[in-house]
Amino acid sequence: MRRVFATHNNNALFRRVPGLFSDQRFYFSSLPVLTPLATPGPDGPLFRTDRRIRNIAVIAHVDHGKTSLVDQLLKSCVDSSQLTGSMDSNPLEKERGITILSKVTSLEFDSHLINVVDTPGHADFGGEVERVLNMVDGVLLVVCATEGVMPQTKYVLSKAVARGLSAIVVLNKCDRDGARLGIVENEIFDQFASYPDVTDEQLDFPVVYASARQGWTAGSVEDVRGLCEGGSGDMKHLLSTIVSKIPPPTVLGGSDTTFRMSVSLMDVEAFLGKSVIGRIQSGRVKPGDSVVSLTREGVKTEEGKITKLFGRRGMVRIPLAEASAGELVEIAGLQTPIPSSTLASPGCTTPLYASALDPPTIAMSFSVNDSPLGGREGSLLTSSVIAARLAREGVSNVALEIVSGSAGGKGKAGEGQEQQQQLGESVEVRARGELQLAVLIETMRREGFELSVSPPTVLLRSRSDPVTGAAVREEPYELLMVDVGEEYSGVVIERCAERKAELKEFVQIGGGKVRLEFRSPSRGLIGERSFGRSSSSFSSSWCWRGAAATHHKKSVKSAKPNPLPHLLHPNIPLCKTGLQSELKTETRGTAVLNRRFLEYGPYLLELERKGRGVLVSASDGNVTAYALRDLEPRGSLFVSPGTPTYVGHIIGECSKDDRDMDVNPVKAKKLTNIRAAGMDEAIRLTPPRQFSLEDALCYCAPDELVEITPSAIRLRKRTLDPDERARKNRSLSKKLQALDGR
Repeated sequence: MRRVFATHNNNALFRRVPGLFSDQRFYFSSLPVLTPLATPGPDGPLFRTDRRIRNIAVIAHVDHGKTSLVDQLLKSCVDSSQLTGSMDSNPLEKERGITILSKVTSLEFDSHLINVVDTPGHADFGGEVERVLNMVDGVLLVVCATEGVMPQTKYVLSKAVARGLSAIVVLNKCDRDGARLGIVENEIFDQFASYPDVTDEQLDFPVVYASARQGWTAGSVEDVRGLCEGGSGDMKHLLSTIVSKIPPPTVLGGSDTTFRMSVSLMDVEAFLGKSVIGRIQSGRVKPGDSVVSLTREGVKTEEGKITKLFGRRGMVRIPLAEASAGELVEIAGLQTPIPSSTLASPGCTTPLYASALDPPTIAMSFSVNDSPLGGREGSLLTSSVIAARLAREGVSNVALEIVSGSAGGKGKAGEGQEQQQQLGESVEVRARGELQLAVLIETMRREGFELSVSPPTVLLRSRSDPVTGAAVREEPYELLMVDVGEEYSGVVIERCAERKAELKEFVQIGGGKVRLEFRSPSRGLIGERSFGRSSSSFSSSWCWRGAAATHHKKSVKSAKPNPLPHLLHPNIPLCKTGLQSELKTETRGTAVLNRRFLEYGPYLLELERKGRGVLVSASDGNVTAYALRDLEPRGSLFVSPGTPTYVGHIIGECSKDDRDMDVNPVKAKKLTNIRAAGMDEAIRLTPPRQFSLEDALCYCAPDELVEITPSAIRLRKRTLDPDERARKNRSLSKKLQALDGR
């Protein structure tokens, strides 16, 4: 896309933009009218322009049709040559059917340029939503007309309301038989009204009825009935509502002000290199201009020239000759900017305000794969390579925190070679949820990494009691929403109550289903199995930090190094099975769970826990069917004949509670035995239990690791040697008994 500007004379109040719009008769005002806003922004006075640009973000709960809606908007307004696929183009997004990364596109309607930011819907990727809301002036809140308001709907809406953004509600999937148009619309209004900082303008939101799958939108229930009965429709009503209800962009000044742009997204390509995407808040910019990169604290990290300036049209980059305040652009030429950085003209020392993201709630440790099978499949194996890769991820993904796992450091990774050297052999990665970490691990697998990861643990925090001044421990709580058949509601409530979840709401949603809303500690939701002792003494007595232990009931004057520090974290999940897998079993696969971070609350000393041991290989070699035949009665198996195994490799789940069993899965049939006449009996085995990456991470116990290679996922003990493992367990048991007897 090229831009040609009018000659500089006193009568030239407009500049023409050939090629930007299909009719080529639209003009941008080169001297836009600036209307000051009553409320200043964090960076100074704001002005509303009269430019025919609309910047919107599409926000929704997962699987409410957000990306499908954007695809339909593009198909209705963008030439087919500029549509190279769907918005979810990442391989992992295609496989999982969810949006993982925020993406920017644009389209033209009624002589207006509409920039659209597609955001993830899963709660684990909420950081992607938070950091793009400063790019837009309004949001499309997409809500399924059948499911209604869900946990992530509440989360993304709260962020939009807090920023004062205008909202258009899109009731999607109105063509479904179970659509509850009036009821869901009332739910949405109640949710808006529940926020203390909501304005009257935000409460007066327009509602658009849509079916992204069929490609139509409507403005009334009567129109929906006609479209559902076979009428033809299009996306024009939604586009018209965007143009009329979403305000033009706000800027920090006129075209003569200093150029400043807030960076929200990053992209890296082989030929272009690193590029950053964001919104220009003030001034103008063009290729060849000199700019500086500033951190959130105002520290200059780089000065250079802009080599490329792009806009978006559909899914294609379009080169720009110039861009000004209010536009969403992509800039290449600098290497150090990261999300939350500011690009500005030389001499500018004041960065743009970047709001802090919600903190992560769980953590996992990444380390080298030191198993006997390590190094056979991957090409990236060493701890320094793993630490460097995670440091780069921590720079580009601001929702992650990369800290030292072995040295106990708390600094953000990627802050220099010295910090990277302090990471040691183990690196702790903190995130919003297991899915976010699983996507990172899967990406590293496909890049050729081999590594071992620990089970997820929740992140605790301490605060001072306002009355006594004593330190009080807090743990994260989540909003859990379960949609299930009415006949299974009792067992769902019982299983959630075992995990200390409090029932907050019980609602009939039609079709014989109910919606149960709980407030639950995160520890009760993410864990599958745990180690050794009963939950009451285990969780109420100990809190290990690094190599030192602190007793919660009685003070310990001299704490000795912990022989098994990984076994005594109070924030390790304390339940036998993950809640989702347990409820799927109890409800015959009909329960639908959704959850999101809610708040930090009091740390619960006692959580119900059921232990379950595992079958651990005591020999190296290949698994044989002859050996598995005798092991099947002892529990469920995770391996099939011919699978390579080693000492310490977990090959199955033991049927005995709280007890691991060392077994020999490589035992072969003796060929010299004398047998009776006749053919040998055929060996028939039950198919082994297959783990996905998320299942393995949740199933892993505190004294175990998940071994990740490009082609395999294995569970193993941290201490492979059975004699050494037994010695450590005995030593640990004596220490616990001695302290419990004080």
